[in-house]
Amino acid sequence: MLCLKKPAAEVTDTLREEYESIAASDLESEVSDSDGPEVTESQKTVFTDFEVSPEESSDEESEDRFSRWSKGDSYWSKYPPETSETMTSSQSCPGPAPGSSVETPKDAWELFISENIIDEILQCTNLGGQRAALAKGKVWQKITKEELKAFIGLNLLIGVERSCDVPIRELFMDPLQNPLYRATMSVRRYQDLHRFLQFDNRKTRVAREASDHMVAFRNVWDLFLINCRKRFIPRDCVTVGEQFVPFQGRCKFVQHLPSCLTKSGIKIFWMCDAEVPYAIDGVIYAGRQPGEETEEKNAENTVLRLSNGLQQK
Repeated sequence: MLCLKKPAAEVTDTLREEYESIAASDLESEVSDSDGPEVTESQKTVFTDFEVSPEESSDEESEDRFSRWSKGDSYWSKYPPETSETMTSSQSCPGPAPGSSVETPKDAWELFISENIIDEILQCTNLGGQRAALAKGKVWQKITKEELKAFIGLNLLIGVERSCDVPIRELFMDPLQNPLYRATMSVRRYQDLHRFLQFDNRKTRVAREASDHMVAFRNVWDLFLINCRKRFIPRDCVTVGEQFVPFQGRCKFVQHLPSCLTKSGIKIFWMCDAEVPYAIDGVIYAGRQPGEETEEKNAENTVLRLSNGLQQK
């Protein structure tokens, strides 16, 4: 049995005729079903040569692609960009900032009273203690970081137990008082730390007081506010208010309010989140600074100063 092969030209012509007949019949059925005007035989066109040269296709694609670029180097597309279901790290949502999760009260304390604040207080207190000890011909025993943290803890304990009006020696030596006081340090060491505790270098304080009334606490206060700003992402609405902190020490900007229970104190302006009682930023009212003119719009300027980091956002 012999198998005769047809020439390639005859096979191509046969396939072309079959394709033309099928395409013509499909076109006639589509035209008859449509509601538009009738199409004459001369208007019927069958595209049998469906191969497009690579040069023409590349030119069309390049024109379609480059026509979407604007003069400002922006690409316009009618399709929105695909968004993933998971939120990326660059997106931020209101609430605690990433990395601000805590498990114990000590962790929460260290978020705001960080190590750089402890180091600043430790250095300034040791300088003040050494200066006072040399003046009396004595040797100052340097404070360690653990000892300073223990001193702060004892002060917090005094506040929790509401023992601010109890004499220090009674807290440490009375057997009926909390034994944590005398177990932490001696009463004399506590009194030394309490007497020489400083937040700045007193040697350079006089020169800095020429431009700022709050130089004795300015550096530590600014470090604390930096921690407050970066630990919380505010919501759409924030509020600004004032707080009157009772204070009876020596200070140039102490406010006297006869209507308050405590007649004197320090006024602080806070910017807080409107839903969560969190202090985002704050300004201590230090009065008119040396060489500064009187502000006509004090309230407006305070609000603008506090909201400076949130403007244009």
